[in-house]
Amino acid sequence: MRKKALLCLFTATVIALSQGCHKSENKEIEPTTAWLANTTGLKTTAVGDYGIYRMLSSTGQSAEISAFSQANGGTLRLVNYTGTGHQKWRITDKGDGYFTIMCLASGKYLQAYKHENYDVVIQNSPTNADNQLWRIKTVGTKGFSVFSKVNGLATTANGINPVQLKPYNSGNTLQIWGANALPNEGYRDDEVVRFFQRTKGSISFDQVNSIALKWGANNGKSLWIGEDTYTDNNGGWNPTTKDFPCYGGRNIQFFDVRNSALLQPASKSWDPDQTVNMTTTHSPYKYEILASPDPNNHGGTFSWPGVGIEIGNHVYMYVHEGGGSFNKTVMYDFTESTGTNWG
Repeated sequence: MRKKALLCLFTATVIALSQGCHKSENKEIEPTTAWLANTTGLKTTAVGDYGIYRMLSSTGQSAEISAFSQANGGTLRLVNYTGTGHQKWRITDKGDGYFTIMCLASGKYLQAYKHENYDVVIQNSPTNADNQLWRIKTVGTKGFSVFSKVNGLATTANGINPVQLKPYNSGNTLQIWGANALPNEGYRDDEVVRFFQRTKGSISFDQVNSIALKWGANNGKSLWIGEDTYTDNNGGWNPTTKDFPCYGGRNIQFFDVRNSALLQPASKSWDPDQTVNMTTTHSPYKYEILASPDPNNHGGTFSWPGVGIEIGNHVYMYVHEGGGSFNKTVMYDFTESTGTNWG
């Protein structure tokens, strides 16, 4: 049985802190120093090297994005370690002594941020800006201090949520951090997630496959194939709020086409506005590339495309035709063109 999930997409135009910045939230914790001996330390040897780490403070607590946030503005805090993805960090050497620090659970990067009278650490989508670059200075054999490139301030584990940035004091052990190396694992890719948070053409769809293209003008492009699809042609789509209604219960907003395809540019840009819908003359429905096996029963029968391969200027695609008396698998042959309509 195939289950359909309705996505209600929301966009934010400003960063909002998900946790307050009040010094009264926690009392400052007296540091200890024995924790460094039991850490692995950071290990990077060249630009581009990365590792997955747990980051520890001298208080014995670990760095975490608050409230399991996956939103821009989620704040960095210190808690006991439980092993969740919000406590795991992909630290990447960007050269010249600077690093990016990405939360595995959100795919977003630690960023220096000015909130009222405080300099704090939040997470945000990647921007390639200096406020997401961090200088890591070793302290002893395993410890290190972390400085924001944008303001030179050091991350300080002073028991306040969110973690603050303060002037560096070499005698302040609250500004010394340790790291424990963790096995590599998958992470939420924030850019790819936002790529599929679309507001034009195909907006949400079942399953997706990609096919690498190499022929002619399409060399380097990627063809993304989806099944049952909600589009901006759907009567329930609100172009102002950019969402579908969430009725709840048994009342759902039904998708309007049974398949669709997107063409991503050769630049591999993850900007959703750069990837456009493919069209064909095979189906009378806007954005649908394959007609249902019974054109008179579009809702009850379907063509669900799956994996495919390019050979020469042809894309061969596996398709399941079903519904009603239809239940078979077929192979479709698409002849490429230099445009977005492949006939």
